[in-house]
Amino acid sequence: HVALDLGIEIRDLARRPRVCRVGEDSPFPRVPLSALALDADVIINLPKIKTHVQMGMSLGVKNLFGAVSGKRKAVFHFRNGEDPVRFGRLLVAIARYLKPALTIADGIVVLERHGPTTGDPRPGEFLAASGDPVAVDRVVLDLVGVDPATVPYMEAARQMGYGCQDLDRIEVLGDAIADLRLTDYVQVARFSPINFTLPRVVKSVVRQVFYLVSARAEAWRGRG
Repeated sequence: HVALDLGIEIRDLARRPRVCRVGEDSPFPRVPLSALALDADVIINLPKIKTHVQMGMSLGVKNLFGAVSGKRKAVFHFRNGEDPVRFGRLLVAIARYLKPALTIADGIVVLERHGPTTGDPRPGEFLAASGDPVAVDRVVLDLVGVDPATVPYMEAARQMGYGCQDLDRIEVLGDAIADLRLTDYVQVARFSPINFTLPRVVKSVVRQVFYLVSARAEAWRGRG
């Protein structure tokens, strides 16, 4: 509704992918990425803050996985095995390749417990932004009380030397972290394997078709 009211065009990132070499230190060096993202003058990364049963949390670095074309996301899950840090290295390689100019983590409403799709929303009442998606993620993890060691892609970023995770080196402007911290944020209680099974892929396809049809119907109603 907000995008329609403001006249903002919503584009499908799954179309017109181009295969890019994201780095030999990635478990999958060649990745099909959306041409829309690749051709953009700048990328502004807008992650919602939510728990994730495979990655612990889904924040700035994880959000850029959305630039991977269509069902290739599921293929990467299939081929990854059950090593979440290995999969995290792919997420980091994609983020590093796309080079977002700005990452704005939306914590006005956050998701806790069993995210990213069936968790519980609650007020967070903060925003965090930086040119470094890892720095944003590190500050957000501190705000919600999640140990970065439990977020596999943060360990992958450390191994790959990408971004800053040292809170002493991250200059925080605006409100102090202590004034915004969610002391009772509920983390993921039980992690799920990183690899996808066939029933999960089928369920994902059905869900995405439903969302696509719903979005197009909403767009047509807005034009009327």
